[in-house]
Amino acid sequence: MGTDQPPDTSAVFELLTDARRRYVLHHLRQSREPVDVDDLAEAIVEWEADSEPQVELDDVRAALYHVHLPKLDDASIVDFERGPGTVSLCGNLEVVEPYLEMTDDD
Repeated sequence: MGTDQPPDTSAVFELLTDARRRYVLHHLRQSREPVDVDDLAEAIVEWEADSEPQVELDDVRAALYHVHLPKLDDASIVDFERGPGTVSLCGNLEVVEPYLEMTDDD
């Protein structure tokens, strides 16, 4: 789990530079409930299919588990539970919310 300290502006920009992390946050905002990482990976594969037709589900799942979700968890924006494989929004979402609204068209 992440820290209780909200990320600073530079950290927020770094978190949001990756399209998959932005998509994770948009997806979680829409669901408003914990999401299974496998379901999230499938949604990302569908979303990326137009621009990257060769994207593999296992690659997306691995990137979520080992890169994207841990970074968002460390910033206390999501709660990533590795054991059950679930992810949900948590405390510091309001820090990134204004920037996510600017990227809603992505």
